[in-house]
Amino acid sequence: MTDGGTVMDPSTPQIVVLGDPIAALAGLRASRAVHRPAADRTVEHIRCAVIGVDLTGVTTRRDIRRTLQNRMALSVPLCLRLPGLAQLIVVTGGAAPGMEAWVQGAGEASSRRAQALVEQSCGAFVSVTVVVADSCADVGLLAERIVRRARRAPGIDASIALTWDELAADSDGLAGAHEYL
Repeated sequence: MTDGGTVMDPSTPQIVVLGDPIAALAGLRASRAVHRPAADRTVEHIRCAVIGVDLTGVTTRRDIRRTLQNRMALSVPLCLRLPGLAQLIVVTGGAAPGMEAWVQGAGEASSRRAQALVEQSCGAFVSVTVVVADSCADVGLLAERIVRRARRAPGIDASIALTWDELAADSDGLAGAHEYL
């Protein structure tokens, strides 16, 4: 892997975790792939930003959409602050039972909007993925899937929303491509 023409050490943290401290991201926050701001002030090597979104107490489709849009508004400032950003992954948790389809639908629309806005505002191609992780029962596997997705080049699934079940079942990391097709 390269960074500005230099070979990057694969142990270099390339992911930054932001937003709400939802339970589904506990495994990722503990990962060695995650950037620790206090230990390293440079951000050029960051390739992926993961944003946790707590939907606890959000009960309507309109509020889900508004909450996700507000978090996606961070995409342009993140792109400007992190020049190597290639992946933005938004992970939701805390939604009420039965709301997964609503969250996924709002996530699809918000991810498309954010991906287009970053491209227009920053002139950069950044894949935007929303993971609806309310049913996540394995935070270690979620962390593994996010790290794998974060390390691959942006592809045909420039903007997509996936459920935890879709991401967990797809061991080769192509859940987004399958959904796109």
